[in-house]
Amino acid sequence: MIKKRFTTIIKGVAKWGSWFAVGIFKGVVKWGSWFGRGVFYIFFVVWVMLFPLAFLQLTMSRHWAWGLPLTVVFVFGVYFGIRELRRRQVETQQGIQAIAIILLLTICVFSFLSFVLYRFGYAHYEGFRTQALNENWSITFNFVGFYTWQLFDVIPALRVNEALGWNSPLLKSGFGSGVLALGFRATVILVLLKEFRAWWAKRGQAALIHSRNRRSPSSRHHDHFGVRRRRRRFGFMSI
Repeated sequence: MIKKRFTTIIKGVAKWGSWFAVGIFKGVVKWGSWFGRGVFYIFFVVWVMLFPLAFLQLTMSRHWAWGLPLTVVFVFGVYFGIRELRRRQVETQQGIQAIAIILLLTICVFSFLSFVLYRFGYAHYEGFRTQALNENWSITFNFVGFYTWQLFDVIPALRVNEALGWNSPLLKSGFGSGVLALGFRATVILVLLKEFRAWWAKRGQAALIHSRNRRSPSSRHHDHFGVRRRRRRFGFMSI
C-alpha cells in the first residue's frame, strides 16, 4: 500500500513537473518571439525614418536649391500622413510609425527653411559644428539636431533634454530664427500632437467596439437568457 501511494505521488510530481517545464519553455519561446519582433520593428522604423534624411543630404550636398522641391514633397507627405490618420483605422504600430515619420519630415522642413534664412542673413544662429565635408549638409544637419531638441523640449512632462543633459545644439538670435522656432513649436503642439491624441482616442474606441463584436453568439444568447430569467423572477416581463 505504501509503495503504491509512493508511486502515485512520484507520478503526480513528475507530471506536474513536466507541465511546469513545458509552460516555462513556451513562455520563454513566446517572450523570445515578442522580443525578436520588437527588435525587428525598431530596426525597420529606424531604417524607414533614415530615408528623408538621406534624400535631404543628397540634395543639399549637390546644391541647396535642390532642397526646395524636396521640401515641398515633405510638406505634402506631412499633409497626406495627417489625412490618413484622420480617415483610416490604422493599427497601433502603423500609427506610431506614421507619427514618427511625420515628425521627422516636419523637422526636415524647418531645418531647410532655417538654412535658407540663415544663408541670406534673415536668421542668426551660433554654435555650428562641422559634421560633414559638405558645408551645406553640415549646417543643415546642425539644424536637424536643433529642431530635434526643440521637439523634446515641447514635451515638458518627459523632460528628455534635462534627463539626458542635452543642451540646445544652436543658439538662436534675431526675429527670423525666433519666428521659425515658434512656428515649429506651434505646428507640433497645435497640429501634430493634437492629431496624435485624436488618433489615440479613436484607436481606443475602435478596440472597444472590436472586442464587443468578437463576443460569440452563445455568450450573447446566454446573457439574453439570463436577463429574461431575472425579469421573470422580479415580475418584469418584456412586452
